This record gives sequence, C-alpha cells and structure tokens, in this order.
Amino acid sequence: MGVWKNIVDLSLPLSRTTPVYPGDPAIDLKEAKTIEKDRVNILSLKISTHHGTHFDAPFHQLGDGRTLDSFPPEYFVNKALKIDLTKTKEGMAKKAGIKYKQVITEKDLMPHDPHIRRAEALVLYTGYGRLLQEGLIDTDFPYLTGEAANYVHYFDNLRLIGIDSPTIDAYHEKAAHHGLFARPDVLVVETMVNLEVVPEWFTLLALPLLIDHSDGAPARVLAAWD
Repeated sequence: MGVWKNIVDLSLPLSRTTPVYPGDPAIDLKEAKTIEKDRVNILSLKISTHHGTHFDAPFHQLGDGRTLDSFPPEYFVNKALKIDLTKTKEGMAKKAGIKYKQVITEKDLMPHDPHIRRAEALVLYTGYGRLLQEGLIDTDFPYLTGEAANYVHYFDNLRLIGIDSPTIDAYHEKAAHHGLFARPDVLVVETMVNLEVVPEWFTLLALPLLIDHSDGAPARVLAAWD
C-alpha cells in the first residue's frame, strides 16, 4: 500500500509519433532487436534532452547557468500548486476543437499570490496537454510573458515551474526562460499532460534522467495526493 491514495502520470510517452518542438528532429525509435544467444530484447532510442516531458536547467539558456545534474535530489519532490488557467478568456486559442490559454500574463498569476507563497512548485494548467496527447504541436502553444516570468522568479520559495506546453516561452523567444533563470536555483518542467485530473494542491514527483553536465533531461513526472 502506497503513501498516497491517488497517483497520476503527467508524462508524455516517448515514441516515434511523440510531438516535438517545431523544427526539432523527431524521436528515432527502432523496434526491439532480439539477441538470440542471450534471449533478450533491446530497443534502440535516440532522443534529445528536450523530447517528451522534460526538464530545463539554467544551463539550457545561460552559458554560465547551472547544469541539471548539479541540483540535489530534494529538488525533484515538491509541494505543488496548480493554477487552472483554462477558465480565463483573455489570450485563449483553439485548435482541433480544444481551447487553451495561450498567453500567460502577470495579471493571470497575481490573484494567486498568497497560495504561490506556500508552494515549492508552481504548475500552470493551460489545456494544451490534450493537444500534446493527440500528437499535435503548433507555434501558438501557451507561454509566459517576460513580465510574468519576472513576477514568478521573485518567489524564492519556488524551485520548480511546470507547464503543459512544449516550452514556457513564445516561439523562438527567450524572455520567460531568462526571467526565471535569473535565479540560479530554479528548474522548469515542460510538456506535462493530464493536469485536468490533478487537484489544486498535490505532491509533484518529477525525476529527470541523471546525465552528466546536462542542460535538461527527459523525465517521469507524477502527481500524488490523498
């Protein structure tokens, strides 16, 4: 019997059809090769550090930023607050019949200030995760404005920011990453899914692959609550 009554996987499975950031190479996954003499199957998988549900470390955007492997294990288990942005009208977009919050502003986050101060991880639920699960990514995905990122980075209790978008930045922009990574002790988790079933407060278990001197890494991300 586990510690929690509810555990939900927030990870997007890695496969040949997993959607990737526009312009990035697709995942290269080859069928399991059976080695007859050993009677084992081995799957060949070629991925980047930013395929699927993954971490961004400061080194991803800053040449002198911290690498992911430099963060201690406690950074990957956090008391998380989910902010549901799917009910807000401003900055909404629609694709394949699915509505999502595209532009996340400081104004969207400020009403949650007292709750943000009690969290270790802030998870932004925009609704885009359903598109990711259907294998879709376009360049109109949700993102934080630079002002919103600057607002968030002042909460020194936060050590992780998560979102159900392939990136926290607008397409080919860096303002949000630079705003958050102005603090060297913060991490970002992108391409999360299944946030619609997660309560406002939960325990976030986000475990990246341990890769030497890495700018990021694919991760298995779980939500757990009683």
